[in-house]
Amino acid sequence: MTIRELGGVVLVVGLISGAGFLQTRKARGLEVELLETRAALAAQAEELETLRQSRESQPGRAGVAPVASGSAPSAGSDASEVMRLRSQVARLTQKLAELSRGANAASAATSTPGAGTPAVDGTNGAGLLDAVVGARITQLRDRLSQNPTQMIPEIAMATEEDWKDVVKNGTWDSQEEMLEAFKALRTRSKTRFATAFGPAMRRYAANNGGNLPGDLSQTAPYFDPPIDPAILSRYTMLQSGPLQNVPPNQYLIQENTVADPQHDAQFSIGLSGYLQGAIRGIPRR
Repeated sequence: MTIRELGGVVLVVGLISGAGFLQTRKARGLEVELLETRAALAAQAEELETLRQSRESQPGRAGVAPVASGSAPSAGSDASEVMRLRSQVARLTQKLAELSRGANAASAATSTPGAGTPAVDGTNGAGLLDAVVGARITQLRDRLSQNPTQMIPEIAMATEEDWKDVVKNGTWDSQEEMLEAFKALRTRSKTRFATAFGPAMRRYAANNGGNLPGDLSQTAPYFDPPIDPAILSRYTMLQSGPLQNVPPNQYLIQENTVADPQHDAQFSIGLSGYLQGAIRGIPRR
């Protein structure tokens, strides 16, 4: 899968396999692929139109007729480019028709109310991008829900931008690629937590005589916004006593375990930074 930037609009172009999934997943996968093909078609059509305008604006070509889909290109250095673009547009148009039939058939098989390809403006590149990304986020959420061992409570802290970045930059055409996408989402989520931890700990200490908590869950209300104590239960305190006695280069907490030891790094977090390192035991205080 590639990510393409054209005229300032990034269009996601790729194929998502629906093989091996239930009919509901097959329908959703086809809808995502259909949206991506529409995006690719819009990009190619825009490129062809840009080339046409460029040809018309060249000196001495004022009388040149516009490039039409059914006409042969005039001689010139850009003739082959016109033919290439027309060929791609024709191929994508055919693919669009095939995917439309497949998506409609899969949706009908599931008898899902409202199933079918989401309505989007086929000429609006930004609208197509939003539709593709939204559909892929929904698909990733579905696959994550089917793999509960890959879930961690920190994912609740992931922003919409985190989800968008993962689906734009990741693929899941294979099991390994899917695990990498899960890892990317967990890493972003833990980074969100690590960034919020230092200010929360300082607020806790300021309201508790300058001391670190005996139970990490006591800091939950000091996050902005407050967080689920289940997140904090995944970490162990490495320090105790007055916060001011902790050396600046020492971490305060460490992740107890990771969801996927084959892919994840273990987080150690301090007041002003964090470390992603190899998985190891919790050191004694």
